[in-house]
Amino acid sequence: MSPPRRALARWGFAWERAQAQLTHELLRAGPSEVVRTPPTPTLGAHWLHGLADRETPVWLPLAHTEGHILVAGTTGAGKTRLFDLLVTQAVLRGEAVVIIDPKGDQT
Repeated sequence: MSPPRRALARWGFAWERAQAQLTHELLRAGPSEVVRTPPTPTLGAHWLHGLADRETPVWLPLAHTEGHILVAGTTGAGKTRLFDLLVTQAVLRGEAVVIIDPKGDQT
């Protein structure tokens, strides 16, 4: 069996004109007026996941991770979770992984 040539990054959907229009309308009305608030406080816009009929796996080609990779996002956007997913998959593929965490966020 050949090693995988891609890594699972997340679940998502193609962002198209319909999703942009729905987002505009939701933000204009106020998401809390249209979408039920989750019982426990969450970071981010949880209602984004309902903008498409269904979500599919989002794959990251391994060739895109050679050298360096930049993951940008605001607090709570899921950068650390994505990092955890990519590192776990690299270890399972038998790759060497070195993590340097100058801020000490990873415990």
